[in-house]
Amino acid sequence: MNRNNHQGDNWTFVDEKDKVGIVGRGNFFSKRGVLNSEKNQPTVSNRRLTLYYLPPTEKNEFDLSLAWSIDRLTIVGKLKQSNVGRTHGSTLYEADMAMALLGGQGYARQVSELGWRIENIDVHPAENIGYFEQLAHDREKGRFDFNPNKLSEILNCSLKEFLSSIFESAHYSRADVACDIFNVPNDYIRQFDLVKSVSKRIWTGIDRKLQTAYWGSPQSERQVRLYNKLLEQLKNGEIVSPGIETWWRLEFQLRGKDRTTQFDEVVKDVLESFVSWQHIPIDIRGTDKLILTSLLKEPDMWSEIKSSKTKAKYKKMVSRVGKEESLTKFLLDSYFEQKPEIEKELDFWLNGLNVI
Repeated sequence: MNRNNHQGDNWTFVDEKDKVGIVGRGNFFSKRGVLNSEKNQPTVSNRRLTLYYLPPTEKNEFDLSLAWSIDRLTIVGKLKQSNVGRTHGSTLYEADMAMALLGGQGYARQVSELGWRIENIDVHPAENIGYFEQLAHDREKGRFDFNPNKLSEILNCSLKEFLSSIFESAHYSRADVACDIFNVPNDYIRQFDLVKSVSKRIWTGIDRKLQTAYWGSPQSERQVRLYNKLLEQLKNGEIVSPGIETWWRLEFQLRGKDRTTQFDEVVKDVLESFVSWQHIPIDIRGTDKLILTSLLKEPDMWSEIKSSKTKAKYKKMVSRVGKEESLTKFLLDSYFEQKPEIEKELDFWLNGLNVI
């Protein structure tokens, strides 16, 4: 499996049907309500999480499940020109035809001169599953941001066939991987924070309890998001499988070199800093415990530590908390357990093209 992929490398889609002719326009769109039966399902890791309360002899155990999957991909590349030719003096591209056909079925709508939003209208409310645009500075190129699982639900062929019909060549600019965390108590999940020198934005409900948190700016090479997926599903009127009592999603958005050559390092680095102030090892005592607790509860206090040596000391403690805390350890272990399946999922969507 190629592990030397990087942003500067282009790959070209090769369609098996090229041997017998070009994929006909319209052949890759499904009729409404028909799902792609080849949809790839994520592997699930099951664990038992033990939570201790005061006094220490009291404990609760929970059976949780962790499922990693590809959540979002962004592809940028040269667009295929249409055999139809030009219209009103402008070059017509296969992507124009594809978006128009999707629009005719109600799955896409033009939101700007160069941009189309793709939605699944078979659910209510309609779900945003992709965005395609021609690049304003170079009309011969396009950018396609999409959820591969959900886009495949409205296609009648493989995702690779669809992409090869509109792109002549392309490369990745972004890949998102998500972990679904099932049946961990909500209040337990809400304790966790990402202890990094990055911006943080949070949204709470009317009860002032966390619903969504973002770490990192939208323009940065990496951004992390934690949100209450069960609440989102219920708001959208989705049917939730029996046995799912809580459902949180932890997403990693990776751009640039991180999405390919450093993926494992990024996941490890983030998870070892994804900690709770309530899970400090018992041998960290006295002043160290007080300072570490304050830093975890009030991240702004890190800026008040002027000594680089002192700051490094407490960052090392944070890393230890992440390595020893049960949930963080489960997340990290499950990622490496399911990593082969994540790679297979990418291969499934793009027929052997690997970006991890």
